[in-house]
Amino acid sequence: MKKTAFICLLIILLVACKVPYTEKGTKGMNQNNKTQLALDTASINKLFDRWDKVWRDGQYELMSSCVTPNYIRHDLQGDRTITRDDYAKEIKKIRTAYPDIQFLIHDRSIDADRVWIRYTLKYTDPKTGKIVNQKGMQEYRIDQGKLAETWLVLQDAGTEWPEITH
Repeated sequence: MKKTAFICLLIILLVACKVPYTEKGTKGMNQNNKTQLALDTASINKLFDRWDKVWRDGQYELMSSCVTPNYIRHDLQGDRTITRDDYAKEIKKIRTAYPDIQFLIHDRSIDADRVWIRYTLKYTDPKTGKIVNQKGMQEYRIDQGKLAETWLVLQDAGTEWPEITH
């Protein structure tokens, strides 16, 4: 149960990485709408830059600029709502237990108030000393420029996703 809770929380870190995004549904939009989409995308990228600093650098003072007061999570623990302060405590605990944790982002897509990420979570298992790779996907809902809700799906550790080359 502790390992499952840890893995769920670790996934949040992945959003902090800067990766390319895909603008969906822009065909047929007028220039005004495309400009607004670009502005929204820029704001979302700035949000994830701050979120990265929370996870990677432990800058917990940025939590209030990243997460709504009550953050809704749909993960392996079920559906739950947690406060910013409780979430900051969970992140601190994870960063302490797994100081080498990394999120390797394969894809990120932004569409209006939603962000989807496909990633690999990589960390050292403290009991075995072995490197663990775990694949996952996560969707975030953004509300008023902050993370408001997330849905998380994880594959079993060691599962591989063949990368598609174009």
